[in-house]
Amino acid sequence: MRYNDMGLLAVLALLLLIFLPCTQAVIVSGVIFNPEVNAGDHVSHEITVSQKSTENATDLTIDLYDWNQTIDGSNIVGEEGSVKTPYSAKSFLNVTPSSIHLEPGSTKKILVEGDIPADTSPGGRYAIVSIMDSPKLAGKGEGTAGLVSVVVGYKALIMIKVRGDILQTAEITDLSVEKPISPKQQNVTMTLKNTGNFHYKPDIELAIKDKNGNILANDTLVTNSSIIPPFSHNFRLSLKPENGLEPGKYLISARVSLKDGTKIASKEMEIEIKT
Repeated sequence: MRYNDMGLLAVLALLLLIFLPCTQAVIVSGVIFNPEVNAGDHVSHEITVSQKSTENATDLTIDLYDWNQTIDGSNIVGEEGSVKTPYSAKSFLNVTPSSIHLEPGSTKKILVEGDIPADTSPGGRYAIVSIMDSPKLAGKGEGTAGLVSVVVGYKALIMIKVRGDILQTAEITDLSVEKPISPKQQNVTMTLKNTGNFHYKPDIELAIKDKNGNILANDTLVTNSSIIPPFSHNFRLSLKPENGLEPGKYLISARVSLKDGTKIASKEMEIEIKT
């Protein structure tokens, strides 16, 4: 069994965009907001931002964005012209203030709140609060020579569940084997699309079978990051039959399930090992 670390910081809901060569001066808490509500409810959440007493004053910029995901599973903010989905929470949420000045040892609050429209359909509603530090110069040199501008950012994840018919479904839109197909190891790429209305962390089982249905090799991927609708993630697994494969035709079978074992997608494909 292998564990997928892709998007692990999203699970922790605190993403460090660029690392400074020292301990972070700003401490952010309340970086995940995942209430379960009814359509028409008011939601409110506080994010706390603190500056260490040993650090200099700093300025932070706060913005609210749509939550997008890349095909490799990274959580990114939705910029102008990016993917717009029916699962966005951005349209009914407000974040205040838009900027914060922190003196050494001080603490400030960021408020995320809004009214969920009464006609909101069941499922997840998603957004990202971006908290950006002012640029810092790092490195050595005379004047500005040799200095690098470094920006540290944090992402607070908004994951609102609107009660009703929650659908956690998926489709395997692609299942392919790296060519040339080797009799010793089959490297398989799978693309999984969230076709439901709520996020989940899929577990993937892959097997290769002979014509009699005997399993010759398998692989399992236990994921630690969520796919939010309607995005797709790519996954890569490998099959290593103990004695290699004789020439002939074989079946590769993929099964995707939720953490409770519920199957949400499956797909099979035939491969041929040639002499």
